[in-house]
Amino acid sequence: MPTMRFTMQLLAGGRRTLQHRHTSSTIYCVTDGAGYTDVEGKRLEWRKNDVFALPAWAWHEHANTNAKQPAVLFAVTDAPTLEKLGLYREQGKTEAGEVVTVEEP
Repeated sequence: MPTMRFTMQLLAGGRRTLQHRHTSSTIYCVTDGAGYTDVEGKRLEWRKNDVFALPAWAWHEHANTNAKQPAVLFAVTDAPTLEKLGLYREQGKTEAGEVVTVEEP
């Protein structure tokens, strides 16, 4: 679809992502596994079939709490709309906590 993007993310057992934020909003559906998403310091626990939403420009990271099983997140985002309007921006943090620009208009 020209206004939405659909992706799936595999988190290997016991793994987590680095913190990042973007100007788009995202809705996640957990298709397998269990873990949590830290959003601006608030921990959202999730497991298979849970659905949660992330607001725009919120620092977040995902973590798989099961060391032996992968977790899979299905995501729907409005990023393509913001990209077409020249409003999409994304930042990430390195392991040392340094803020880096991933994408900007």
